[in-house]
Amino acid sequence: MDKILQTQLISLAHGSILEEFNMGKSSTYEMLKRRDSADLNRVCGIFVTIKKEEKGGNKVLRGCIGTIEGVYPVVDGVYKLAKECAFEDPRFLPLSLEEYYRIAIQISLLSPLKEIHSFDEITLGTHGVVYEYHHHRALFLPEVATEQQWSIGRLLNQLCIKASLPPDHYKGGEGKLFTFTVESFGD
Repeated sequence: MDKILQTQLISLAHGSILEEFNMGKSSTYEMLKRRDSADLNRVCGIFVTIKKEEKGGNKVLRGCIGTIEGVYPVVDGVYKLAKECAFEDPRFLPLSLEEYYRIAIQISLLSPLKEIHSFDEITLGTHGVVYEYHHHRALFLPEVATEQQWSIGRLLNQLCIKASLPPDHYKGGEGKLFTFTVESFGD
């Protein structure tokens, strides 16, 4: 996807959030909906991540919502998921207008999932990882392991915990592991 389209999608995410503060309808959404673009109409997994700048310049997670598999065309997914990330992530209170002016948005477009059978197939920082066992499922985007300085073992432990399973559940071979890559861009 070219840089201009990436910039327009980031603008779309910001416009979507601002709509909720009664700042008017997003003109970017209407413009992008009218474009006949394979990139905008592609259906894929999408995550929107919001980080807020704290005093001292550190950026901390403020929300992350997405779909693992394709549910929406990119333009609709970014528009919808930006709102959900800002106002419906259950880990955080809804974003305030005051906070909005200190956020950065990242959009991650996911490749299809690839089932793997060995931990050696995971490349930290390149692959996002999904762990699935019956109705338990959890995902980490590729940057999480490197930002947290996790080893593959620590990544898998944290993934199991996130899926509400014991930390070493992956060692039993009962669950499934998947990797994916992302096209990621942001503010």
